[in-house]
Order: sequence, then C-alpha cells, then structure tokens
Amino acid sequence: MRNLDVSAVTSAIGLPVKSGSLLHIQLAYQEALGEIVKAITGYGYDPSRVYVLNGCVNFGSGSNYNISAGSVFFNGEVYLVDAAAFTISGPNVAVGARAQTFFVAANADPVQFTDGATRTIHQIWKIVMQPGLSGSGAGDFNNWVRLSLNIPQLNLTHTGLANVTGTYPNLNIDVTVPTPNRILLMTSFFIGNVGVTGVVIEGNGCSLYNVTFGSVGTINYQVHGSLISNTGTSLGQERDSSGNFTIVNGSKSATGFQMVIKIKDPSAGPTNINFEYSLIATS
Repeated sequence: MRNLDVSAVTSAIGLPVKSGSLLHIQLAYQEALGEIVKAITGYGYDPSRVYVLNGCVNFGSGSNYNISAGSVFFNGEVYLVDAAAFTISGPNVAVGARAQTFFVAANADPVQFTDGATRTIHQIWKIVMQPGLSGSGAGDFNNWVRLSLNIPQLNLTHTGLANVTGTYPNLNIDVTVPTPNRILLMTSFFIGNVGVTGVVIEGNGCSLYNVTFGSVGTINYQVHGSLISNTGTSLGQERDSSGNFTIVNGSKSATGFQMVIKIKDPSAGPTNINFEYSLIATS
C-alpha cells in the first residue's frame, strides 16, 4: 500500500510538493479501490470489461435507451456515469465512452503555474452513454457485467429436526439426529403343513425351513415373528394360533436364516400357516 512518510515534517521543516508525491497519493487510492473491486468480481476478472457497481439501469425499450445514473469499474478505475437518454439507429448500439471535463472554480481550475502559464489540471473522467459502433469505447452496454454487492437477508426457519440460533453471519444450526430405524425387513414366509413342507428332519411334525430374502447388509439382527393361520378354526389351527410350536432360529446371514419348527402335538392335525416376521438390527 502506498503511503507518504511525513514523520520528518514539523512546523520548522517543510515538505516540498513534487509531482511524484501527488501521483503517489493518487495511485494509493486508485490501487486500493481497484483491488477491492477485483476481489468482488471474482477470479474471472477481465480488465477489458465494464463492471456495474451501482445504477446504470435501462428503463427504455427497443431502440430507445433511458439509462439511469450510476457507477462502473473499468480497466482498474471507478467512473461515475451520468443519466442518459438517446435512440440508436443503423449499425449503432448503446456504448460507454470515457469523457473528460475539468473542475472549474475559484480554488480550482484554471491554475497559474510558477512559469506564469495558466493550465487546467483538475480532471474529471466519466463514462458517457451514447450511440456508437459495437466494441467501441468502454464496450457495448449490453455486455456490461452487473455486480451483486448486496448480501440477501436470510430468513431461516426450522422444523422439529433443527434449531436455528444467532444472527448473520454468526449462525448456529443444531440438527437433532433422529433415532435410526432399526427395522431392517418386515415380510412373511409361507410354511404350510409342518412335518410335510420344508426339510423334514423328524417323522413327528418337525421341519427345517431356509428363509431367504434380499440382502440386509448385516448378520447383526434379531428375528421377531408370529405364526399366522391361513385357514379356519379346526382343532389343529386353534393349536397353531395358540403357539403350540417349538421354533428355533439359526445360521443367520445377510440374505437369510434357518428356522426349525416342531409341533408339540402332531395329533392336532395338519397345519396351514405363515411365519410373519421382522428383522431388528442389534448394532
């Protein structure tokens, strides 16, 4: 950053004004403003393009332009833009052009130099909107890049799973993680007549069943189920629904388990049952 070291200047020691010192002061603010605007434009900054900082809105339509006053950044410098109204025709488009005027006042221009010559030095550079050929001046108005310098007001709400506290930019969003669903699967397996269906492992109403399903991704689960009758209320079915069975689960995998069912009272008659079950994750 450019500065002037004036530590040696006192009431007894004066500092001569040199053109380099004045140029140094001018470049100090020009460079600072330029770097700030470049940062706002992002990494794609292009010195050949015009970036609208404020205003410069066209309220006209078609070939009629009615552009409001504003400010722009072009080729490293900030320019004011006066309001302008005009109509384009032929090959012309709306363009911006650098234009120079001078600050004329009793304490400004003109300035008499020590050589006796009078000069105007208080320059004012602006971008003037006018009809012109495409690509001339500071570029076509329709190609100017409008910068968004306003931070939108945030209006955050929350549901039962989140809580929002604090004010922008120091916001705290606490999310309550719900209890995970531990039910891996809920389905039904047809058994039918125990001791006849499945793999009969005893001749007295006992069968082994290989229950299979799509992978649940783990063997860490419990099997919870009920025997459900598929038919009426015969003596055998009453015994089925009252739980007169011995059920053993084993050989679990991610895609199935084995189940052994033994009827406690085979004399009750044939069964026609389903095993409706759920797999509950244990970890």
